[in-house]
Amino acid sequence: MDEEKQYTDTEVIVFEDEDGLDIEMELVDEFEDGGQRYVALRPSLESADFDTDEDCISFFAVRTDDEGGELFDLVEDEAAITRLADRLEDRLLSKE
Repeated sequence: MDEEKQYTDTEVIVFEDEDGLDIEMELVDEFEDGGQRYVALRPSLESADFDTDEDCISFFAVRTDDEGGELFDLVEDEAAITRLADRLEDRLLSKE
């Protein structure tokens, strides 16, 4: 018997770009890798640009500032992106 899937509201994180415009990103997953917390984010449907060939999912290392706020550092290293993408794929497949 198939389990009934329940859909919940998606968490949205808003970033400000260098021009001061808001960019909405949806949380795909969050996990730890090597003691570092990461989030996988994709553009929200409202802000997605489907005419580009850019990858839809971006990875950010999450750290805490002195006041307890979260800071998101974009992962740009290709080897790290590949490792995190493999980890994300494993996690998503295990949830099915």
